[in-house]
Amino acid sequence: MRDGRYDVKVMVPGLREDYEYDGIKIYGFKRFGIGDSDYFSLFTDAFKKHAFAEKLKQMGLNPSSISVCHLHLVERLCFLGAWLKRRNPHCLVLAHHHWTGLYDYVGGAMAKFGVVRMIEYLRLRRDFSIVDAHVFCSEICRQGFGHLYDNDRMRDLREMLPLGSCLPQMHYRDSVVCYNGIDTSVFNPGKDGQEHDVFRIGCVANFIPCKSQITLIRAFARVYHEMSGAELVFVGTGKTREMCQRWVVDKGLSKQIFFRNEVPHLELETFYKSLSLYVLPSCLEAFNCSLIEAWACGVPCMATDVISFKEVLPKEDWDKWLFPAKNEEVLAEKLLWAYKTRPTRQRLSRDLDINKITRQFLDRIDVQRMM
Repeated sequence: MRDGRYDVKVMVPGLREDYEYDGIKIYGFKRFGIGDSDYFSLFTDAFKKHAFAEKLKQMGLNPSSISVCHLHLVERLCFLGAWLKRRNPHCLVLAHHHWTGLYDYVGGAMAKFGVVRMIEYLRLRRDFSIVDAHVFCSEICRQGFGHLYDNDRMRDLREMLPLGSCLPQMHYRDSVVCYNGIDTSVFNPGKDGQEHDVFRIGCVANFIPCKSQITLIRAFARVYHEMSGAELVFVGTGKTREMCQRWVVDKGLSKQIFFRNEVPHLELETFYKSLSLYVLPSCLEAFNCSLIEAWACGVPCMATDVISFKEVLPKEDWDKWLFPAKNEEVLAEKLLWAYKTRPTRQRLSRDLDINKITRQFLDRIDVQRMM
């Protein structure tokens, strides 16, 4: 949604060439990382600040003219927001958190060195305290903020280092939950809804361990013989896909379980509407977009009870649509129930229209800027 309140500029570290997308200019500046990561940020942040400042100058932007700085990739870029805040105290700096797991990576590849990890933690704590507000895409994500102090690696660190027990806890000035929204002009059930000749279960996700697609595969294998003609279709690639495909072949399920590569985002609507049920067996999510996109297309959705889907699902429906993570037995029972009952429209307890969410978010920004 664009309502003309702000002239938006998007800056991306590591982007080699500037470009325009849907009327918005995207600017790149040098990252000074190694490979695809910022493992040695302790030694490269000064170079990044210089590259960031030079790019602002090239864009004709003075730090004093910037009203709002909205940061993503927070653990890597928060120091830039802090740098900007020091030069322009009137700039509203927001740190947007999209992932609960990032808090386990304080120090990156250098985290095996306790002193480096401690310094990284203290730097993050310093920069996070300067930020005006932390924006979380779910309550689970907000709760995960404490992991910066309480995760296993930090507990080990406090025990390992002299004075480690004196490390201060993480804190922030303000926080707000802003759920990921749905573009309902693209993802919607249509006028007539969908009727399917085949009971098709779908899942869109990268194949990485925390997504746990193998749990869904094993659950489907338990009951597919009671689900005449049913199919299971995955969209995505990643390091665990080969293992999943090998398991399917070994069990002789290649005619029931299918794997597809990624498709352009706007083409996912067609895939969602081909489904009778969407299932996300993930063990770790901040807030999954494909899940709510499938829901917006009129597809009933199931997910684990440890991720944020339950935050937007009425509590009285939890038993119906949620299952324990990595529990193929319970999931198998729910798949069979869905096949036999063919549930249709599913209720959510929140309005996730992206235009409404964006408008509310901008209203909050305006209020904070006036404070």
